[in-house]
Amino acid sequence: LFLTESCMKFTVANRITGGFTLITLLLLFLSASAISSFNQIQSATNRVSDVAVPTLELSGQIKGNISAVGSRALLAYFETGTQELNKLLSQYRLEDEEYKQLTKQLAQVTLNDPKLKATLSDINGEHQAVSGAIEQLFKSRNQSISKQQQIAQQTEKNLALIDDTIDAILRLWDIDNA
Repeated sequence: LFLTESCMKFTVANRITGGFTLITLLLLFLSASAISSFNQIQSATNRVSDVAVPTLELSGQIKGNISAVGSRALLAYFETGTQELNKLLSQYRLEDEEYKQLTKQLAQVTLNDPKLKATLSDINGEHQAVSGAIEQLFKSRNQSISKQQQIAQQTEKNLALIDDTIDAILRLWDIDNA
């Protein structure tokens, strides 16, 4: 009742001015709220462009690099010549250096994200283990090829000696039978 009597005492001009003032205050509040939301969206967009996109690009490059390293290891396992094996080893080492450079770049991008940083650390640990195994594969395969070549050479010598021995036995047998 009091509010109704108070409102009755306002003139039309006061009511219109009050209404515009109230609408203006609501518009200012909504504008401030919209600006705050736009700032949050801008912040999220900056984070995506500063962290997510470079992380995705570098991760893709690292994935390709790991695939190439795996291919080199597989080729090395089936290689039969030391020269080709040494070429594969050189290519592997170049790709391993490229991996290290890519992970350094990724570490810079993920510097402020502890979860990504921890994941990258885990991946690097796994890479070191695999890298050691691949180096051992190249070393073992090189030794295996060398041993195979030595065995092949020794086999050729032994076959030549066996041929000479058989020839000598046949000549002696021919002499005895003559």
